[in-house]
Amino acid sequence: MPQKGADFYLIDAYDEISKQQWNVALPEIPTDFDSEYGCAVKIVQLVKGSEALGATIKYTPEGSVFISRLIVGGAAEKSGLISVGDRIISINGISVDNKDPNDIAVLLNSSENSTVTFKLAPTALRKCLPTDQLKNYKYVKALIDYDPKNDPSHPCPDAGLSFEKGTILEVIHIDDKHWMQAKFVDAVSNMPSAVGIIPSDEKLSLDDNNITFENNKNRLISNGYESVCQLAPKSGIIRTLVLIGPPGVGRNELKRRLILQKPQKYAATVPHTSRPPRPHEKDGIDYNFVSRQQMKEWIHNGRFIESGEYNGNLYGTLDDAILTVISKKQIPIINAHPSALKSLRSSRFMPLTIFIAPPDLTVLKKTRALNKSDRKFNDNDLEQMIIQSKQLEQMYGQFFDAKIINDNLNDAFETLCSILHNFETLPSWIPLEWVKNDIK
Repeated sequence: MPQKGADFYLIDAYDEISKQQWNVALPEIPTDFDSEYGCAVKIVQLVKGSEALGATIKYTPEGSVFISRLIVGGAAEKSGLISVGDRIISINGISVDNKDPNDIAVLLNSSENSTVTFKLAPTALRKCLPTDQLKNYKYVKALIDYDPKNDPSHPCPDAGLSFEKGTILEVIHIDDKHWMQAKFVDAVSNMPSAVGIIPSDEKLSLDDNNITFENNKNRLISNGYESVCQLAPKSGIIRTLVLIGPPGVGRNELKRRLILQKPQKYAATVPHTSRPPRPHEKDGIDYNFVSRQQMKEWIHNGRFIESGEYNGNLYGTLDDAILTVISKKQIPIINAHPSALKSLRSSRFMPLTIFIAPPDLTVLKKTRALNKSDRKFNDNDLEQMIIQSKQLEQMYGQFFDAKIINDNLNDAFETLCSILHNFETLPSWIPLEWVKNDIK
């Protein structure tokens, strides 16, 4: 009877394998025949070191244990001898069927010598990396904060990757529709980055109502990641400079200084309004003065980057106002409300978004006490500025390319100039969507 069972399994295995197309040479693996399981098995010995095994397992209802994932760069993956789908029959001669995961972990760490021996029933199917999908998802920018230890659905929190919004990640492997493997992209250091398991966009969309992502309960985005690519310096692309920040933080003064310093390079956009011009104002310089009906028509057609009504008059920044500056080979500067980023973040404007934040309240009081402008700030104004700043950063921080704390206007301006110089001379990350039509 055992022999008949063995013949059945061998024939079944042959039928399955004969259907497959193998594109790589398989390594020579010591094999044996397990009469209890009625199939050929492979014996794999791994030398124990300081690194983790780098694999996750799953259970069937019958209690069988399978390799469900190999962490890229881990000991199991580098060995080339263990595959996703392999059934673990024993570790160091001890059966793992129906064993608790903690008991299996003890087996892996209790070996008296430096090797761990696996008896594996090979998978009949070899999973291939979805190269087409990975090509379009190679680098991503995190739009959320994520900590695997706060995610009860994570398959292996210890092998997860924790990251903050704005982090650039390189996707190494797409395991399935719910989980991917990725590592940090560090442009400064050449030190290798560990690979960890992160949720996919589809997985994150399922967890929108979970307390797992407690810092993102009210996020205004539909995805957890944004595919990005690097923009080479001196590319000839003119990017719209967008200064974001709470009212009174100093954006207007930074904008004024930048244009004053380099008037040929930077220019302000001319807003539109429905109110009549005042005696000292010139059409096309101070404002573009148009009828209320024309303004309403443009608003209806979605032509304004942002618009609003004040004292019964309409105001707004028309998309053509930005494009006019760009057509003159100048960099447009706008102080926009963050809600305008929805319209700005496109290949038409390619915004470089810099967040201007206030310092802590003690420093803010000192700097604003020295303010020589007509506007005076009381303690409540300053406290509201800090509160609004934190709210803006929490809601829109994933879209900021840089941040400046304006604790001293001269220092803040120098920092702004330094940031702009770096974006002009060093590669920078931009959404792939902005340039994908140019990629062949």
